[in-house]
Amino acid sequence: MSFGPPPSEFTESARVADSARKQRRTNALAGLSALLAFVLCAGGWMLWAGADDEKEQPKRPTAAPQAPDDIRETVEGTPRSVQGRRDVEYVEEDLKKDYGRTSVRAPGAWATDEVFVKAVGSTLKGFKLGNSTKEWSTDLGGPICDTTRHVTADGRTAVLFQGRERGAKGKGKSKREGSSTKNDPNVCGQLAFVDLNTGKKLWQVKLPAAKDAFAPNTNVTMTRGTVTVAWGRGSVAYDMDRGERLWRNTGAKTCQDTGFAGGRALLALVTCGDPSDPTYRVQSVDPRSGKPNWTYKVARGVKGVYLVSSQPAVLAVSAGDTVPTNLITLDDKGEYRSTIDLPEKRYFDRCFNPYDSVAATPSWSAGISCS
Repeated sequence: MSFGPPPSEFTESARVADSARKQRRTNALAGLSALLAFVLCAGGWMLWAGADDEKEQPKRPTAAPQAPDDIRETVEGTPRSVQGRRDVEYVEEDLKKDYGRTSVRAPGAWATDEVFVKAVGSTLKGFKLGNSTKEWSTDLGGPICDTTRHVTADGRTAVLFQGRERGAKGKGKSKREGSSTKNDPNVCGQLAFVDLNTGKKLWQVKLPAAKDAFAPNTNVTMTRGTVTVAWGRGSVAYDMDRGERLWRNTGAKTCQDTGFAGGRALLALVTCGDPSDPTYRVQSVDPRSGKPNWTYKVARGVKGVYLVSSQPAVLAVSAGDTVPTNLITLDDKGEYRSTIDLPEKRYFDRCFNPYDSVAATPSWSAGISCS
């Protein structure tokens, strides 16, 4: 099936001009160019359109003013040159000495107007843009196990990490991952909110029912004024400024929040029924109360559902397969809009979780997040 651009004054004028050209070859032909960029895993889209000389040229896009608690939205300008430049260069010199092993998890990377920040093991490291100077380093006290790509307008973000066992303090000489200080390797139960420009930990909380927050299944994201976490057996939301809990959803229930997608809005993936043959729902959630605004029920038989974007609402589904086979788009009321088939072997891997990246001597590679 083919999807062409919708009729508009531009396409109509182009058609008329093309017809008139056969009769009046001396007339100028109006030009038209349009590019539609639909950005998956970033929660947005942009439309750029050209116009003829008689119409006023559109102004360059600019980011609308944002409150400090808004999730940062950036507008890319036209680069002055096609040549890139290196803003930060950093090499882990001796992972064996610092972490007790030759490779560690490094699941997160962010940039503000001032610094580039990388998570390595249990540490967040901030580097000054332009000269790679290490501005700060913050040890969270346990291995970082999940992050969100989202950053507030004033440069804050949320990080999940593993807390140390009681009584472990002082048992080892090193406080870093891989030392003799013990950690539960499966539980990811501590949430920290961090200022990326300074490295200051603004607040830290322990998740309710944290013993069930197993590291492979945890998911943290943010929307305006709110940090949310899901771990398959529960979910919780906190106020950004104070770290106070807004709501929680824990305990044995038929349906559980499996993951969230944040950004402009908050979407929840809800899994119901028998784990061996589950059904799925997608909900638009009020981030301050946890109550759903609308619910979309995914067709039975779907093997997996992944949240690609919160606004517009976009899902990746595995229909009769173990990998995503289709994208489904919903409108602002949760009603079905369209289905887009994914080419074979091109898919999104659990878009409510980041890919793991690994730091290894002598260098590290960055991770990717779709939520």
